[in-house]
Amino acid sequence: MKKISLLLAVLFLTAANSSAQDSQVQVLPLSLVSNQIALSKNNNIPAVYEVRSLKEKKSAGLAILYSALLPGMGELYAGDYSIGKYLTIADALFIGTIAGLKYHANNQEDNFKAYAKTNGGVTTDGKDEDYFANIGNYRDIDQYNDEMASQRRFNKMYDVNTHGWKWNTQDERKAYRDLWVSRETANNNVRFVVGAMILNRVASIVNAVRLVASHNKSIDENATAVYFGYEVIQGVTTNLTINLRTGF
Repeated sequence: MKKISLLLAVLFLTAANSSAQDSQVQVLPLSLVSNQIALSKNNNIPAVYEVRSLKEKKSAGLAILYSALLPGMGELYAGDYSIGKYLTIADALFIGTIAGLKYHANNQEDNFKAYAKTNGGVTTDGKDEDYFANIGNYRDIDQYNDEMASQRRFNKMYDVNTHGWKWNTQDERKAYRDLWVSRETANNNVRFVVGAMILNRVASIVNAVRLVASHNKSIDENATAVYFGYEVIQGVTTNLTINLRTGF
């Protein structure tokens, strides 16, 4: 769990850093503009220098990757975490729920095996899942083997020397069965939560791609560029000119 938490933290910081860097306006330092103008003046040639003030476009592929790894990170990368934060919180709750269910399932498995040893005379080593399910449905191995023989399922019969069991009362069998069912219910619930986590990622991917498309469209519609010009005409220098162009 510590490794998973560290990975999620690194992913969160990576997406946040990418979002912050991509949203910054990229402006050329004034010193470089001045050097270009001076060079043009000394060599008696026209100088036109362009400084673009544009936000970088986002990658839909990266947004999909981030959201697939951790819901909400694609939205954070796209620059709008307003909905994504709830998807991240939901995923954290899902992970916590799975951890709790797995803990409960493992605990109940230990309980029903210990109960079977103590009350049913079961040797648990080397037994498969079908065995632990069957001993909760039959009073003893003889009842089970008779049932299998009547159905001509001889390959399903157990060796009485290695797989024997006998419940003293029906209440003991039912108590064991309840412990086994509790473990199975917890494991089945894990599958439902995993399905919810997948749907959460799909929702995050769809939302992140939408935000990336909106971000990139905004850039195309609102592009801005600043032009610095300095000309030397027949030995006579002109003033520095600045032109601003904005797209709508």
